[in-house]
Order: sequence, then structure tokens, then C-alpha cells
Amino acid sequence: MIHYLGNQSRVGSMEAKVNAGHIFLVSRNPYSRLYAAYIDTVFLPAMQSYSQKIAKKNNKTKGKEVSFEEFLQDATTNLLSDRPVDFHWQPLFHMCEPFIVPYDIIANQETFSQDIEYIISNLNVTEEFWSSVTESLYQHRASNSIKEITKEMFALAVDPKGLFGHTFLEFCERLWESYQIKGYIRSSFRFPVNKFKMLNHSSLNEALNIYLHLSTIGNMTYMERKGQRSYYLYDAYKRVSRQTVIQIQGAYYLDFILFDYDMEPP
Repeated sequence: MIHYLGNQSRVGSMEAKVNAGHIFLVSRNPYSRLYAAYIDTVFLPAMQSYSQKIAKKNNKTKGKEVSFEEFLQDATTNLLSDRPVDFHWQPLFHMCEPFIVPYDIIANQETFSQDIEYIISNLNVTEEFWSSVTESLYQHRASNSIKEITKEMFALAVDPKGLFGHTFLEFCERLWESYQIKGYIRSSFRFPVNKFKMLNHSSLNEALNIYLHLSTIGNMTYMERKGQRSYYLYDAYKRVSRQTVIQIQGAYYLDFILFDYDMEPP
């Protein structure tokens, strides 16, 4: 039996060690984790309640104007000041307590598919289960993520307030761009305005089919997806000031050291 432990429990984690065969932790490079958090909680219109708070601090009227650097400055300033922060960017050292919980395996988000294969291969599982895991990791990962995220975003967009000042078309385009950043849709594909401009928040299935179709015809290999994600990550950090990078290094110092990540940005 496998237990993945995040910040759910401290005492429970020790009990799990007694009752379970394996406990594992999945680490992630702080730079890519922060960028993913920015896309998911600031860039996407339906998730911009946090960005509204940053905008207010910076005397801005719309959360959509909050830049990646402003997000980084706010997140790291709060961390360095010991203020509560969202779990999306809470350092793993604090969330998962690697000095307390006796993890058997530490996997990496950057090599997640291979690491999960290793973990599963060390367990007594059926061939059917093994096949379903590998299929999910390599064949349906993009489509499953697109389905899940699109449904969640459209549910939030039902209320006009959930768009935080964006038009519905802008909402769909931001979602499209986020899929390109995640490596689900080729970056060379332009947003199909004509296909989306007649839709509304009730057109979930129609929008989902467009996203899935473009993801499918892109036919990206694993390495192409990885390369595209790396490009967007590099492009985002090349605009970040050195002072902000230093704040990131201070706030996530133990994550960099414990999980052996390069402290310099991509």
C-alpha cells in the first residue's frame, strides 16, 4: 500500500508508516512550482481572487494586471515574514516535514512518470492495474487534465463575478494559453477566436471539444511537451529581477538544498 503525504497530518503520518508498506513524497523545483501556482491562481480569470488582493496592495483596479514578478514578490515576502500562505506555494519542507516523516521514496515532479513507474514496479499489483497507470501517465495525461481543468473553470465562470472583469472570450483565451504553457496544446497554434466567440458559460461541451481536438491534432511527443513547458518557464523568469530571485532563494532555501535543485532560475 502507498501513502502520499503532504500537509494533511503530522501524527497521522507516523501512524501511516506503521500501517503502510511505503510512504513517498513528490518534490518539485521551487521555480516551476511558483510559475505553475501563478498560472493556476492569478493568470486564469476564474481563479483571480488572490490576484485581486495583490492588485489592491499595488493600487491596481484589475487583478488581470498583476504580473508574475508582483506575484513572486508577494508570495516570497509573506514567506520570509512568516505569514500564512496558500498551500500551492508553501515550501515542501514545511508541508511534508522530511526530517520527521520517514519517507521510503522521494520522487520528482520533473521525472514523475518514470518515478511512479519505479514505485509501482516495487509493489505487488496486477498487470491490469500496471497497464492503467502507464496508460494514464503517457497516453491520456493531457486530455484528462484538460477535461478536469475546463470543467472546474467553467463551473466558476457561471457567475459573472467569477470572471473578475474579463469577457468570456478572454476567459477562454486565457484557458487556452494555460494549456500551451502546460504543454497540452502546441504553442504554434493560434487561439481559434471564431470557434469561441459564439460560446458562453453554458457551452462547456463545445469548448471542451475544441481544446481536446487541438490537443489531439498537435500530436506532441513527451519530449516536445517537456521542451515547450521549459521554454515558457525560461521566458517567464528572464523578466524577473535579481532582487526577486534572491527572495525566492531565501524563501525556498531548504527545498533547494534538500531536494538538490539548482538555486539559479531556469
